[in-house]
Amino acid sequence: MSIKVETVKGTDEQIQHLSRNIRNSDKRLINLWGYADVSKFIKEAFTASTQCLIGLVDGEPAVAVCILPIGQSFISDKAYIWLVATDKIRSAPFGVLQKSLYHIRKIMNSHRTLVAYIDESDTKAQKYAYFLGFKPGEGRVTEKELTLREYIKS
Repeated sequence: MSIKVETVKGTDEQIQHLSRNIRNSDKRLINLWGYADVSKFIKEAFTASTQCLIGLVDGEPAVAVCILPIGQSFISDKAYIWLVATDKIRSAPFGVLQKSLYHIRKIMNSHRTLVAYIDESDTKAQKYAYFLGFKPGEGRVTEKELTLREYIKS
């Protein structure tokens, strides 16, 4: 089993693969935000972000992580972190976690605080956030039937 992380712009092929294979909870969240076309959302996220990483497991895109600075400046010390994953990460959970920790540390060289919003009903995403060192924050956003909880790492 091979795990590789690339800093990429996201090729159309990788975006299409992620769009077809992302976890249902991620797809549901994207749909609730008004995007019927998941690949369009992922392309827009890649375009708006200052840094994107694609994690490959056995050569297949398994996870995408994008960073978007908070505030008016691209040199902000605070950033949103956005992630979608496929079920392929289950085949290498410890390797994916190890690579994630490494890259989160690197990202935090540029951004001292990372903020993520996670679906309160998605316990897997919450556990992953805890493993990466995120703690629940005060913020909550309710949109349609979805409640997102703020998680912060500093």
